[in-house]
Amino acid sequence: HITKREENTVHRNPYAAPELEKILNWAKRDPLVGPIAIVAACTGMRRGDCARLRWTQVDLELQQVTVVTSKTRTPVKIPMFAPLRSILMGRDRKGVFCFPEAAQMYSVNSDGLNWRLTKLLERAGIRAEAIPDSEGQRLRAPPQRGFHKFKTTFVSLALDGGVEMEMLQKILGNKTVSVVRDNYYQPRADDVNRAFTSKMPSLLTGMKKAPPRALESALALAQSLAPDTVISLKPELLRLLQEALRPAKEN
Repeated sequence: HITKREENTVHRNPYAAPELEKILNWAKRDPLVGPIAIVAACTGMRRGDCARLRWTQVDLELQQVTVVTSKTRTPVKIPMFAPLRSILMGRDRKGVFCFPEAAQMYSVNSDGLNWRLTKLLERAGIRAEAIPDSEGQRLRAPPQRGFHKFKTTFVSLALDGGVEMEMLQKILGNKTVSVVRDNYYQPRADDVNRAFTSKMPSLLTGMKKAPPRALESALALAQSLAPDTVISLKPELLRLLQEALRPAKEN
């Protein structure tokens, strides 16, 4: 008969692509938390699964990571992206864990990894988001730019890129599609605007659709350029590009 508190789910906005690029670059300079940030960005796994990644879970030949997720206890197979494969190939395969220092810190003081990640993000120029006032009811405010934000980014990039929801669910190990959709898919405002502008009719968007062959013609012309024809063909190439990208005239 205890009254349940009103559910207050915290949604983290994903990192924008330029932010993610900065993070991956700066991660190479931090030997402790940097590799864990790269694992999180490339797999969408939780902090503990990233820090305690084992060599037995890594297949460099198949370029695949196979783990049993710590939260749902679900076996998943995740494709190994280039940044992750690069750091794994450069490491000594002695011992159980791929990143023994991070695994040790996670077992002793997991918040230490959060602190190191915060410093990494500050060096990369990534500013913290404001925590809503409603979060004052929580005993501990959730980090707005911690490891879990990498999962939101991973999910949002995958879905925006056309990965099927069911396939993404299998990779993440979540039990239902609704968990992925409701908790982790957080498209950025500029991505939403871009998607709708490209799909909706120009009557609503005010943008003129590119002529069917304008971009194709521009691409073909660009591929045919040679040192002795650049100057003569440049005006035509610019004309085709301007025609393809020209907004509709206002009435």
